[in-house]
Amino acid sequence: MKIKNKVLTIVGLSLIFCVKAKCESENPQILDFENETPSSLSAKTIQQNLTSQKDTQEEAEDSKNVILKNFNNSLSKYINEQFNSEGYAYYISTNASHLLELLEIIKCLDEFGSDKVIYSYTIFKLFNDKLKSIELVDHTVIHQILDPLPKILGSYFAKKQTKYLDSIKRSIELMLQAKLTEHLTQNAYEPKLNNIYSDLSKSFLEIHQNEIEKLESENKLRNIIVRLLEHTLSKATWNSIFYQSSWQSFTTIAHLIKHLFTTGIIDDEDDIDSLYWSLVHRFNYFIEIMGSDLPVEFFDEIEDDLENELIPFLEEEEQDDFIKTKKEVLLESLLSAKTKALAFEKAGIIA
Repeated sequence: MKIKNKVLTIVGLSLIFCVKAKCESENPQILDFENETPSSLSAKTIQQNLTSQKDTQEEAEDSKNVILKNFNNSLSKYINEQFNSEGYAYYISTNASHLLELLEIIKCLDEFGSDKVIYSYTIFKLFNDKLKSIELVDHTVIHQILDPLPKILGSYFAKKQTKYLDSIKRSIELMLQAKLTEHLTQNAYEPKLNNIYSDLSKSFLEIHQNEIEKLESENKLRNIIVRLLEHTLSKATWNSIFYQSSWQSFTTIAHLIKHLFTTGIIDDEDDIDSLYWSLVHRFNYFIEIMGSDLPVEFFDEIEDDLENELIPFLEEEEQDDFIKTKKEVLLESLLSAKTKALAFEKAGIIA
């Protein structure tokens, strides 16, 4: 899939002040990372260089073209040689580090404000589409994605009411200042409003339209995050050899999903509920398929936790009336899988 030119341009521009060689002299050289890929660039190092950069505007402008060219080549190299490679879908089904590294780099784009949301959307879509070509996703990848998302993306969805009012206030201040300056330079005895009411209305409309566009971009990002998580959860797999950690993995994923809601990354309870259902159904699939390979004690542990109501989301009221609860559905699958385990343990029967 061809990445958007806008993403190439802006991500490249973001590194004008971000990626530099270590200073070996008073005239530091620009890092030539044409042969690097985004996955090999440390976001931490980028952030350190961003805060310590002291180039003049002229020097920054001189370096911009070189860094932009190199980074565009770097990103193109990554897309062509890694992202498009035959085995890359399998790689990201077992390791989400490239996705997270790209999101971390995009987070450095403070100069571009809300556009970071659009660029993050593009990266999520790329990886979501790539994962469509494989059948299974290791459960650790879901942990990898869910755990840092609030830290990486949380600020994108922070309440912006105060910023909205500040924008209006600042716009009015600048306009009045301009009008008063114009009045003083004209040495007039009476203020000339010069259609100030029309100017204020125009300014309000521009600010309002900007806020609407930001909200649309945020919702678009939220939607692709939900789609990617639904997608990965529907393909999640646990290893029967390391079965001891599978139940803990299940409960941890549920907790991390809830954290997306409390931090505002996903703000729709129906979306959270759908993710919970995806998790339950996929875990049911795992224990039903692997039931004969799992010891009875494994099922006893889960039953104890359910009996003692230790899994909060399974105790919540369902969004829809009259349906079986997640807990009931899980218990039914648990009983079926435990029966297989008992049959194999007692009589060697593989059901």
